[in-house]
Amino acid sequence: MEKDKLTEKLFIYQGKNTFRYGIDAVLLAHFAGGLKGRVVDLGTGTGILPLLLSTSRSISEIHGVELQVEALTYARASIRDNGLEDRIYLHQGDLMEIHHLFERETMDGVISNPPYFRKGHGLICDDLPRALARIEVAMSLEGLIQAADYLLRPKAPLYMIYRPRRLPELLSLLVKHKLEPKRLRFVHPRKGKDANLVLVEARKAGGAHCHIEPPLFVYEEDDYTEEILSIYKELSMR
Repeated sequence: MEKDKLTEKLFIYQGKNTFRYGIDAVLLAHFAGGLKGRVVDLGTGTGILPLLLSTSRSISEIHGVELQVEALTYARASIRDNGLEDRIYLHQGDLMEIHHLFERETMDGVISNPPYFRKGHGLICDDLPRALARIEVAMSLEGLIQAADYLLRPKAPLYMIYRPRRLPELLSLLVKHKLEPKRLRFVHPRKGKDANLVLVEARKAGGAHCHIEPPLFVYEEDDYTEEILSIYKELSMR
């Protein structure tokens, strides 16, 4: 178990054999700044999103759902040793069967950084923990959307980060399950390069109106752009 600094006041435990958080989790936490009340992170892994969101005064409690017992062991240790057991609550279970964990329409917000690749397509992982984090081995995109629909109160938001090449599939599933896309922001490695991530906000029964935000560029030459540095600073990570 390795202890890594997260912010000036927070740290996270991670393991060499578990999926480690990346910049996509940081960007998603910042994009989801409108979360409030009772929220849930679907596929919480080692708890990076609940930890980053724990400083928000608008959020009353954060729940994390994770299938992998090993990842939850790290998450529970991080939450305990950061003194956040009264703010963050973890649940071991299958988000494809979310009704076993929560009552319907009891959440004010859902956030998720799900696997990006379909089973049998794209990235190949040699070990199960990394495969579960990156590939739809134990879940499906539609199952995730159905879980969010089940959990959310009317007008409540879902925040996700995903791959642009699967955006048509994501948007069609959101609309199918009455989660209307409201805000999109494409993330580019640098100017002149195609987007490799997209941030998405949808709202349950939110009405058909979507805003495309200006693109977000991660690198300028060999360093982060000023906007990325600002995001880290706002999250107290630098």
